[in-house]
Amino acid sequence: MSEERWAPIVYGRSYHLDFRFIALPEDFGEPEVNWALPYILATVHKPKKLSLKPRWSLFKNQSHCVVGVTCMVRDLLEEKDISWTKDDKDRPLYIFVGYVTKLTNRKYLIDLPPYNNHSLQDFQSLYDYVRQVWQVKDFHKNSHQSIKTKYNRRRFSRQYLLQKFSRDLLVKLNHQENKPDKVFLWQDQPEKNSQLWATSAVCSESTSLCLGNSDERHCLDHPFLNQTIHSQKILTIQAKLNPNKYFQESLTKIEGTPTQKVVSLTEILTNKVKQDIEITQSSALQLKQMLINNLSNEIPNYSQKSEAKLALFDDGVQEEFGFKTKVSESKIVESDWF
Repeated sequence: MSEERWAPIVYGRSYHLDFRFIALPEDFGEPEVNWALPYILATVHKPKKLSLKPRWSLFKNQSHCVVGVTCMVRDLLEEKDISWTKDDKDRPLYIFVGYVTKLTNRKYLIDLPPYNNHSLQDFQSLYDYVRQVWQVKDFHKNSHQSIKTKYNRRRFSRQYLLQKFSRDLLVKLNHQENKPDKVFLWQDQPEKNSQLWATSAVCSESTSLCLGNSDERHCLDHPFLNQTIHSQKILTIQAKLNPNKYFQESLTKIEGTPTQKVVSLTEILTNKVKQDIEITQSSALQLKQMLINNLSNEIPNYSQKSEAKLALFDDGVQEEFGFKTKVSESKIVESDWF
């Protein structure tokens, strides 16, 4: 039986640039990206809860299977070098790193990275793709272009599937042909997670699994068909709140595609100038109207001005004249990364 061939996939941000697909398999076009992105976006939701609690995810259709982890970069690298764990605003980084294999000859896996809630060693080397583009900026050529990765043989642990696969779970596992509008919520325990991970890999149907969530309502918003949460005691089945939510949002998240509207600096400045001109014109019209009103009131009474009023000017008391607009300075507020 032939071994799995794996191609790396990385979704995250570098030192200067925002989140995007940093690395993608060579055969991933727009349809494949649109399929994978909603699952990845769901795993990076509420990143504050990722610290020391990575989320493992596996999702497959009839052509590909993706396995990966979403975690804080400092946990992925085990804080070996903290200079790679923060962006240019000194915000802690989080990331999705994983592998993709083709499901051409068979629809199940015979090998995959074993689930291990204490170690992310199988994924550490994938951060090298981020290092390759670490200092890239917007003005650099092809700054948002993904690195194309090739499918190569890689062994993880075949014994893992044999040891952890569960026939009992296989018949209970939710998949696309079963209840696509439902989510199966499983108890979040290391041993149960390991069994679900192995069983999902062996399942020949299109399925998806996310391990390590903490919020049931958040799970109901996910595209995943199977999820584990900390508060769950027994298997329960819940209706999804919005089954297509992440699939719709993903169309606006793909960096550099026509579906995403990119506002350039020139466009921003042009809009700002237009706004300033409109404000100036409005102020000028108000000033003009005030002058007309004042003159119409002052002319009939001009000859009747008292000597006391004239004396005030002789003493050097000046009155403010004209319409002054209040200038509001825009203040850049550094928001929390999370």
